Amino acid sequence: MKRFLLFASLALLPLSGCGGGGSTSPQPTNKAVVFGIFGNLTTAVRGIQVTATLPRGVFPNHTGNVLRLEEKGLKSLKGTAQVFGSYSARTNRVYLGVIPTTASLDIGLGDFARLTYTVDPAVAAPPEADFQQATFLVSGPNATDISARVTTSVKLTLY
Repeated sequence: MKRFLLFASLALLPLSGCGGGGSTSPQPTNKAVVFGIFGNLTTAVRGIQVTATLPRGVFPNHTGNVLRLEEKGLKSLKGTAQVFGSYSARTNRVYLGVIPTTASLDIGLGDFARLTYTVDPAVAAPPEADFQQATFLVSGPNATDISARVTTSVKLTLY
């Protein structure tokens, strides 16, 4: 009888870890900073230029001084715009440009670019407040500076 109880308890042991639940979703692992502009504009946004200083220990995905244009690099969040950019390791700054790609020549409002970055393991991950050193130049028709008419946004995200 003791052998039977021992055998039965050992046979049921692997089932004790089963919670009966479904699969778990993979957790986002990529860190990125998202740039955007918001406001009530009655004119088209024809171009955006951003200069942003990254916090110490934060590095974008780049080759030489060119930001990589890919899912885990610099990515346009607008179907109506193309992004491009460069990186200076000496100043730890990124320079982004955004231009429209549609006949309407309007980038529009909202989040327009996502820049994936890595953090040096020897440095604590910086908070969102440390990414706010950015200047935006927003152009309207005829290269008119409309920067004062928009609210800029720099926020962190995981994906």
